[in-house]
Amino acid sequence: MEPSLYQRVKPGFSEIVGENIEVDLDPAGNPVKAKWNFSNSCGLAFSGSPLGDNRKYEIIFSGSGHARIGLTQNDPDHIRDIQEAVRKNQILFVSDVRYHKRQCVVDIMKKDGIGGSKFVTKYKDDSPQIKDLLSSNDVWAVIYLKFGNITAEIKDKDSGASLKFHKKRDRNIKPTDLMISLRSSIPFAYACAEKGISRGQGIRVRVEHIKNMEKKPNSFHLGIGISDKKLMSGSSLDIAPFLFKKLEKDECLGEFFVCISKKGKFHLCRGDLCIYSKALPTEMNLELPMYVCFEIFRVQIELMDTSYCEHSEAVENPGEEPKPTENIPPETTDPSYVIFEMFNAIRIVDEDIKSRKMTPEVRKFSDDLTEYVKHISLDRSNAEYLTPISTRLAEGEGKPTLTINDLLKKLEGIEKTIVEQHLERQQDYMKILEAIKVNREKIAEKRVDSGVFTNHLQNTCADFIANVDAFPLCDHLLQIGIFHQIQFETILDEHKLSRQDANRSLFRILVKKEYTPEQLRSIWKAFSVTKQDSLLPKLDPS
Repeated sequence: MEPSLYQRVKPGFSEIVGENIEVDLDPAGNPVKAKWNFSNSCGLAFSGSPLGDNRKYEIIFSGSGHARIGLTQNDPDHIRDIQEAVRKNQILFVSDVRYHKRQCVVDIMKKDGIGGSKFVTKYKDDSPQIKDLLSSNDVWAVIYLKFGNITAEIKDKDSGASLKFHKKRDRNIKPTDLMISLRSSIPFAYACAEKGISRGQGIRVRVEHIKNMEKKPNSFHLGIGISDKKLMSGSSLDIAPFLFKKLEKDECLGEFFVCISKKGKFHLCRGDLCIYSKALPTEMNLELPMYVCFEIFRVQIELMDTSYCEHSEAVENPGEEPKPTENIPPETTDPSYVIFEMFNAIRIVDEDIKSRKMTPEVRKFSDDLTEYVKHISLDRSNAEYLTPISTRLAEGEGKPTLTINDLLKKLEGIEKTIVEQHLERQQDYMKILEAIKVNREKIAEKRVDSGVFTNHLQNTCADFIANVDAFPLCDHLLQIGIFHQIQFETILDEHKLSRQDANRSLFRILVKKEYTPEQLRSIWKAFSVTKQDSLLPKLDPS
C-alpha cells in the first residue's frame, strides 16, 4: 500500500496566472479555485486613416466572440502605450458587440453639423450610441477584439471599399491585408498548479459554471495540459503545454483526474473512465517535475487533492481486459502512422474533389486537418521533419521522411483542385479552403521553434564564435528588443578589445533565451540583413 499522507495533500495554483484568471482562496487561505474573469486581451487596432466627415462606414465582425467599438482623436502614430492611452481616456469605447457563429455589421459615422461633431454607432434597429467629439481634431475608429475566433474589417459603405488598418496595433492583433483577428483567441487564460507532479502522481479537479453568472454562455471550455515549465508571466501570449486536451461545453463540467503513469503516459479521467491519454513527448525530461496547466474559459475550477496514478498501460480504461496487439494492423502501432494517415487522407480527398464526389472524407476533412495540426511537432534533431507530438520513435527506427514542405504542397494541391473544379463558392469547399488557410499558418509557425534555434547554436558553438560578426548584427538585435542596452554596451566594449570575447558574450545571450515565433522571425531577418544567415539552421521561418 502507498502511504495515505500523499493523498491528503491539498494542491494550489501558482501565484502567477493569466490576466483574465481570478484566483480565490479556501477558508484555510490556499489558492485552490480559479475562474475566468475577463480584463484584457491586448487586441486593439485603429483604422488606417481618420474617418471622413459625414461619410458612412460599417464594421463587419464574423465568427463568435466579444468586441468593442470606440474612437480616438489622438493620432495612433503618437500613442506610445496603447493600454496607458485607454487608462487615460485617450481611447474611448462606445459600443459592445457580442455574436455567436454569425456575421454582425455595425454602422459608424463621424457626424459633423451645426450641433458639433459626434461619433455615432448603430446596429440594425437599435438606438444609436453617440459620443461628442472635439470638432477641430480628426477621429480614428478603434476596434477592440476581446476574445473569440473572430475577424473584423472596416468598409466604406458608399464605395464598398475596405479600409486598411493602422500599423500601430496591440500585440495580440494578427493582421492580414484588410482584416484583423486575435493571435490568441482566448488570451491570458492560463493557470498552473504550483507544484509539479512526477510519474505515478496526479491531481483531482472539479469544474463548474461560474457562480452568480447571469446566464449560461453560448461557449465555454476547459483546456488541460502538461508542461515542464512554470508560467513566468500572466501576460504571455506564448503558453504552449506539450500535451493539451480541450473539453468543450458540458463535457468540461464535473470531476476529473489528471495524472501521469509510472511509464510516462498522460491520462485524463472522468470517474473510472479514461477519456484521453497520450505518451509524453521525447522533449520532456521525465525526471523533472511536470506542471498541470489549465486554459479556463467561462468556467471555474477547483483543485481538490493529489493522489496516485494507478494506470497500467496495458489497460486503457479501468475494468477492461488488455487488448491483444497481434490483431492490430501494423500501421496503427507505427509512431509515424499519424503522419502517413493524414497524407493518405489528403490524397483521397483530392481524388474525390476531382471526381466531384461529396464523400464523408471530404465533409470531415476540415476538422481532421485541424486536429492533425494540433498533434504534430518538429523533430528537433532536424528542424524540417514532422513528427507526431504524442509518440516517440522506436529504438533503431529511421527518421520520418515527410517534411513541412511536403505537407504544404499537398494542401496547395487540394486548393488548386477546388479552384479548377469551380467549387470554391460551395459551403463545404469554402470550409476546406478556410481550414487550409488557417492551418497553413499554424504549420508554418512550427518551423519557427526556439528549441531548434538554441540547439543549433549549441551544436555549432565553435563555428558560431569563430565566424559571426557581432557588429552590425548587435545593432539590429538591440533594435528588435533581443538585447537590452547594458548587454549591447558590454558586447560593444568587449568588441573593441577582443572580437572573440564579444562573440562569446553574444553566443551566451542568444543561447540562454526562449523566443516567441515573432522574435525568431526578427532574428532571422537580422542575420539575413547582415549576410550571416548561413550561421542559422537551414530553415526559413517566414
